[in-house]
Amino acid sequence: MLDTVSVFHANGALSNMLGSEFAQLLGDLSRNVDQPFSTLRQDVIRDISRKLLTQIKSREQPELIALGYWLRPSSVRTLADQSAPLSKHEIRVARGFSYHLPPTNVDTLFVYSWAISFLLGNSNLVRLPTDISKTTNFLLETVIDSLEKFDCADGQIFCQFDFKSSLGETISKVADLRVIWGGDEKVQVVSKEPMKPGSISLGFPDRKSFSIVKSSAYGNLDDAGRDDLANQFYNDLYWFDQMGCGSPRALIWICHGDDKSFKDEFIMRLNSVLTRKGYVSELATDIAKFVHATECLAKGAATSAQRVSPELMVVNVEMSSTLLNDTHGGGCISASSIEELREVGTILSEKLQTISAFGLTESEKIELSALMARNGGFRIVNIGSALSFETIWDGVDLIEHFSRKIVIHK
Repeated sequence: MLDTVSVFHANGALSNMLGSEFAQLLGDLSRNVDQPFSTLRQDVIRDISRKLLTQIKSREQPELIALGYWLRPSSVRTLADQSAPLSKHEIRVARGFSYHLPPTNVDTLFVYSWAISFLLGNSNLVRLPTDISKTTNFLLETVIDSLEKFDCADGQIFCQFDFKSSLGETISKVADLRVIWGGDEKVQVVSKEPMKPGSISLGFPDRKSFSIVKSSAYGNLDDAGRDDLANQFYNDLYWFDQMGCGSPRALIWICHGDDKSFKDEFIMRLNSVLTRKGYVSELATDIAKFVHATECLAKGAATSAQRVSPELMVVNVEMSSTLLNDTHGGGCISASSIEELREVGTILSEKLQTISAFGLTESEKIELSALMARNGGFRIVNIGSALSFETIWDGVDLIEHFSRKIVIHK
């Protein structure tokens, strides 16, 4: 069977091409570049942002609103400032042709990856998973429509092809940059595909994250403050069905004595947020969480479990190095308590991405970063920001790697 490629166009149209025909188009991509942050490319991104912030569909999905804000003109100006060379003897230019392989579990990530590369002047090919959601389709139509509107579609390809076909290797051989987003097997397989000398391949494998709440700080909040924290935690937990790398899989409380009761109160407030927002779990997800909790209890990995509602399951566990090994998404949290921050070091590893925290002092954050430097982890953020996208991701500066510099000596 011949390899084929499905290429997305404006208004949701698809065209199919033979792999051999598609391969002939790839040679032109590396030459279809622009200067970083050109006015035209900023206009395209501004148009995408405007659509995301004004369309009714976005209001139903906060992750689309977050993307729209991230792409707004003030944010793009910040990115442009970050990309400005420190020396007047350096000039930042596009890297060339970028090949992106986004994940299946975070609908918006392909836009973040593409947008940074596009703004830096690159031509781009985004290989989307075989099964894409309605949200991904909506984003594709939005992005491609804006590209067509500003006559910028040339050099920007969004497509699908069989992961097992030889097309991936053909693309890798001509790409200047390859970006592989999750999971471990995907990164390992694609990374074996050879690239031309001087090109760069970035792989972002599977990672997990957790949250920390300091009980003494929680106790100092009034009712409104506690409700707000629960609402922020909801955003971290339920966007992307708890499957994003930054989504907390565990909730660790730093507490002493009586303030342990705050844990239960916080969970009840979180459940109230679920009710208020009308969040509903699918029956299969509810059953899967129940089975997971039961299995954890049966094998002694959990001390107790609480099905707070069909949308929220809390599995209470002891702090150990395996705490993050056996977790479940869809609104299932592994909960544990510690007395000292240093005990967190037990669960840190190279597979850790984000620690979202509430109540830590600046000195405690520095202490935590020192533990992460020795044991693993990449980000410390406030609860509510666990899924915010940044240009430094898993320790990799995307602006630096998505572009290159020309140095001019006197």
